[in-house]
Amino acid sequence: MIDKLPAHQQECVERWLFEENLTYDQARSRLFEDFGVRVSSQLLVRFRQRCAQRRSKDALMDRVAEAAVKANQSVEAYEKNPGPPPAAVQSALSSEIGRQALQAFLRGEKPDLEEIKVLAGLALVVRKEDREDVKVELNQQQLALDREKFELLKAKAAKAEAAEGAMKDQSLTPEERQQRLKQIFGI
Repeated sequence: MIDKLPAHQQECVERWLFEENLTYDQARSRLFEDFGVRVSSQLLVRFRQRCAQRRSKDALMDRVAEAAVKANQSVEAYEKNPGPPPAAVQSALSSEIGRQALQAFLRGEKPDLEEIKVLAGLALVVRKEDREDVKVELNQQQLALDREKFELLKAKAAKAEAAEGAMKDQSLTPEERQQRLKQIFGI
């Protein structure tokens, strides 16, 4: 019976139940007073459940749409300025996959697997590029460490040569050799 009311009256009943938090008995009385319609509490319960389900779907779709907008903005920003792929692009692609799957589910359809495969492929490329960037950075760090190690070994070898020369220098007295070794090793 409530479903046969004009849309503006259905909106009033929905507002009474959700915004004004009227009890079912209060809503029944008001329906009769305002619109001359008599309904059972069960009809109001079922109407409220349908409204709650629709409201929940609407709220979810709003959040999905908001996430999709952010995802598309991230993807567009990346396309304009590709470089090391930001984590936001990865997140955006994942959100877009989820959004499309959810929309298909809400429509009672199967998701478009081809489009999801394309998005998943892009996500894998982004992940692979992220891993490659990390590998390059790690290789650069390792190279810097190797250079530092080489320089330390080179300095150590130079000190050893200087110490060996001081030990073999017969023109130095034992005290002078000891003084020379202390200079070489910074003691």
